[in-house]
Amino acid sequence: MFEGINIIDFIRRFNDNDSCYSYLMEKKWGNGFSCSYCGCTQSVKGRTWYYKRCRQCKYDESVTANTVFHGMKIPVLKAFHLAFRLAAKKKGMSTVELGHEVGVQQKNSVAF
Repeated sequence: MFEGINIIDFIRRFNDNDSCYSYLMEKKWGNGFSCSYCGCTQSVKGRTWYYKRCRQCKYDESVTANTVFHGMKIPVLKAFHLAFRLAAKKKGMSTVELGHEVGVQQKNSVAF
């Protein structure tokens, strides 16, 4: 996901939640939408711009559904920063350090 990207490029590319959602939309639906419930390939706008609603079964699917970001209780930008820090650190890091860097409690960074 973040291969070959340094911290400066990361911050330029992912500077708000919308840029993170746009990236996920490109990765998830770049080759077209497919409903995870019925398999239909046609969609309309969902409840927000980063949701798609299946034309057939009317299921509203978030861009984070069925991804590592599904059900996160923190903003997607902070989750991206957590993922980047984990990917960039060669020897790993403690959850206390990771939570402190991103500004979330340790128990939130453990879930990631």
